[in-house]
Amino acid sequence: MKKYIYFLIFVIFVSACQKWPDTTEKENGDVQNMEELNIAPDFNWNTAENISFSLKNVPIGIIKISSIDGNTIFHKGNNIGMSPFYNIDVHIPDYVSSVSINYVIVPITGNTITLDFGDYKSTETTDYYLNFDGSNDYVNIDETSLVNDFPFTMCAWIKTDGFSDPNEDMVIMNIAQDNKDNKYYGIFIGSGENGKACILARKGSQYEKAGTTVLTDSNWHFVVGVFAGKKDRKLYVDGILEASDTRNKPFEHNADATVFGRWGDSTPKSYFNGDINDVQLWNIALTQAQITSYYNNSPTGNENGLIGFWKFDTGSGTTAYDETNEDNDGTIYGPLWNSASGGSSDADGDGVNDDSDDYPLDATRAFNNHFPANGFGSLAFEDLWPATGDYDFNDLVINYQFQTITSAANYVVEILGTFTVEAIGAHYQNGFGFQLPNNYIPDANITVSGYNLQEAGLISLLANGTEANQSKNTIIVFDNAFNILPNTGGELGANTDPNGTYVVPDTINITMDFVNSTYTENDISISNFNPFIYIDLVRGKEIHLVDHAPTDLVDVLYFNTLHDDSDESQGRYYKTETNLPWAINVYENFDYPIEKTVVNQAYLNFGTWAQTSGSSYSDWYQDISGYRNSTYIY
Repeated sequence: MKKYIYFLIFVIFVSACQKWPDTTEKENGDVQNMEELNIAPDFNWNTAENISFSLKNVPIGIIKISSIDGNTIFHKGNNIGMSPFYNIDVHIPDYVSSVSINYVIVPITGNTITLDFGDYKSTETTDYYLNFDGSNDYVNIDETSLVNDFPFTMCAWIKTDGFSDPNEDMVIMNIAQDNKDNKYYGIFIGSGENGKACILARKGSQYEKAGTTVLTDSNWHFVVGVFAGKKDRKLYVDGILEASDTRNKPFEHNADATVFGRWGDSTPKSYFNGDINDVQLWNIALTQAQITSYYNNSPTGNENGLIGFWKFDTGSGTTAYDETNEDNDGTIYGPLWNSASGGSSDADGDGVNDDSDDYPLDATRAFNNHFPANGFGSLAFEDLWPATGDYDFNDLVINYQFQTITSAANYVVEILGTFTVEAIGAHYQNGFGFQLPNNYIPDANITVSGYNLQEAGLISLLANGTEANQSKNTIIVFDNAFNILPNTGGELGANTDPNGTYVVPDTINITMDFVNSTYTENDISISNFNPFIYIDLVRGKEIHLVDHAPTDLVDVLYFNTLHDDSDESQGRYYKTETNLPWAINVYENFDYPIEKTVVNQAYLNFGTWAQTSGSSYSDWYQDISGYRNSTYIY
């Protein structure tokens, strides 16, 4: 009997509503009626998918997942080495086929991607390099005896403003016998040579020759030492031959250490003060022409004779990766990562260098991660549920973005949600909220502020700002859209009629504070949030995205009436019998249709996208030639 009463209410409600679907009005040439679309029952209507990344053997330090061009950062965090895997869930637009993870190109092949970072090398040159403090910093190559005899060549780019100890040289690179104190071959900057480069061969006694260019000028210089034979050593600076030494000094066949930044023998000293980058080791004697070529253009890593190429491109961690196929990786002992865009200091002492720290002066915060990553996304609703509407998806349009702030240990500090009401295409006074997707966070561990609630007695809140009587944390952003975007021009709604009065959209900023050092991004999973509206100040009448469960406050008697074809036992919610939705979530800004224009009349590939379950035209909403009929877009 009660269900029958609801049905009568719906009939009266729908009859009075001006947005009841008029299919003949939607027909426009070849534009297909929404009800005629052949939609698979399991199509989720998503424009982005949750990708679970499980990264093994990833370097200690900054982890960055980005678009291939690096312009969109999907995730930034800090691998602190507490687990053999670095696990993170990231929402990626469906049109993205590959991402860059610390400059390793990774195809998106499914919703779960396991990657052994040890199998990859950097595929893109960056502006990172290592900064040595002149006191105790150095890099040691793990593999022993890279060079067994002449000839060999060592090269490096360096930059320094002077000596930390005026009585000590600054070693750039050398090979040495690590259990003796007098057997090594290398290139260095001589304190007794007024800051000029030197080449040295020592086996008991030592021979060295100095160049002519002073290198302590805070500029980058390319220093090359060619050890062609026991009587043939040459020093080049910036591609120019500056010194030669023909004195006899045989090779020490027990030279088993390769070290940057100090001598590699048993009495290490002469620590480098400054920056080192693009270190190379060859088992051939490079010619003048080759040196000039590599001064102008770095090698690729595949050249004959190149047995070690340490580009220092990862920007984080304690591993110096060899870019050749020899896999002669090294360990970084002390030097800090630096880049052309920032310094290597850590002002707040949180373990994240300032150039990677979004909050360099706040030790409790380190990273900003945004969802959507490249700007605002859009939520677009039809508000006649359980009846279908006219599918213009402008009854309520909300642009949104979340900013998740995490610590250096990857714990969530707070989440900032920005919501802008762009359009109201009906006269219903709809409210809007969202639910966190995972298990309930205790009330004492989350505090919410910033909501706009003006309808007395409609919403009941707990002391922490979340909605009462919910088994999952629920945040009501506003209780009446017209309190945010008033229809001041006398129209039925706001900002859907191109001939009507434009109302400047207003924004609500929600702040969610979390107890310290408790929840990770995956624990909260804000990108999997469950947004919804409730219709015309009726709290129990909720509309969610397809297959998103309602909150505990929904009135279940609305389900399976009129056009709703939900089936709780199958996890099926908010679909019609033909699998159409009442709400869509567009990963980027959605330029919504004008009033009473079906969405596939404005967006010409929407129907193909839907009928192929998203496999075709996954970027249907973008402003690309041939994708839109701008006449029908507000």
